[in-house]
Amino acid sequence: GDVDLGAFTDITMFTLVSAASLDVTNASTATTADVTGATGATLRFNGDLDVTTLTANTGNYDLELNGAGSSIQNAFNPANGGSVQLNGVTLESGGNLAAQTTTFDGDTVVANGDTTFGAIEVTADTTFSDGGNTVTIATIIEAGGAASSDLIITNDGDLTVTGAIGATPIDTLTVNGTGTFTFGGGTIDISGNTSVFNTPVTLTADTVITDAGSITFNNTVDADAGVRSLTLDAGAGVTFA
Repeated sequence: GDVDLGAFTDITMFTLVSAASLDVTNASTATTADVTGATGATLRFNGDLDVTTLTANTGNYDLELNGAGSSIQNAFNPANGGSVQLNGVTLESGGNLAAQTTTFDGDTVVANGDTTFGAIEVTADTTFSDGGNTVTIATIIEAGGAASSDLIITNDGDLTVTGAIGATPIDTLTVNGTGTFTFGGGTIDISGNTSVFNTPVTLTADTVITDAGSITFNNTVDADAGVRSLTLDAGAGVTFA
């Protein structure tokens, strides 16, 4: 059935089995949280969730971590067949979310370990930090109807996007940091504000970047090997600093 909780605090194990829904209102802490939702369920942690291990077991349900200061200490490798929403979450040991659509719903998401994402859907202005680690993202899109979808990436490690950015265009894309941004998805489509790349960019495929606003490269743009074409379509101009 439906489960509504105020919070759970300083417990060893929180286990949820086949709930039709879960809503945890306040900040909660546990050594291990082990959850399974019924088909079509949404499991929401609306306060900060601070756990050593979060296990999302197999099942066709969605998981939302909505607290702006949530933290998962061990690698987060969810097995749910639905989406995972992150709103201000630190993955202290990274993880593997390749099988899910991951929603960035605001605040700051940090990967303090090597992390693999499938599709990332931006539903609110979000800052993502790779924590100086190796991060791979399949694709980045905007959620339909998002009021604003500015994405700032702090890229201090090796960040690779293997698919398109903006099949549904996001508002702005800014890449900062001291790492390397590798792009192999062919197209980047921003909906008319700005695209700014402050880290070195490496292209592993012929690439087209479209922005009705401006496109700025404040660092080098290179190909991985051989010759890669780069086509830029910017309504407000292109800058190579």
